[in-house]
Amino acid sequence: MICDKCKSEVTVDSLYCRNCGNTLVSNANSNFIRKNNNTSIIVGVLVIVLGIIACGLFFMSASDITTSASDMITLRSQSGTSVAEAYYQDMGKVFKGFAMFSRAIGISTLSITTYMGTRLIKGK
Repeated sequence: MICDKCKSEVTVDSLYCRNCGNTLVSNANSNFIRKNNNTSIIVGVLVIVLGIIACGLFFMSASDITTSASDMITLRSQSGTSVAEAYYQDMGKVFKGFAMFSRAIGISTLSITTYMGTRLIKGK
């Protein structure tokens, strides 16, 4: 094996060059590092894709919850105001708040998975 820095001959199992002290990386180790980097890139991309899917699911469920909540808020009884009507209207407002929370969770999930995925891709 040859040292990259000073081009002197070194033994295959050496960790450092005897001539200049340069740290040596054998071909087996560099192939392992390269293979490990490819795996990190694949895992990083998968994490980002799963984050996008999760965010989409949170937003779709929030949309359905908002629709149901709006229906509950506009619910009117035939007899006028009743306890049940007031209850359903208040629960509709709660569900609207939950829909907002669901959207926030979706955005947080996307942010966290994007951060984790880019860290994996960069190999940090």
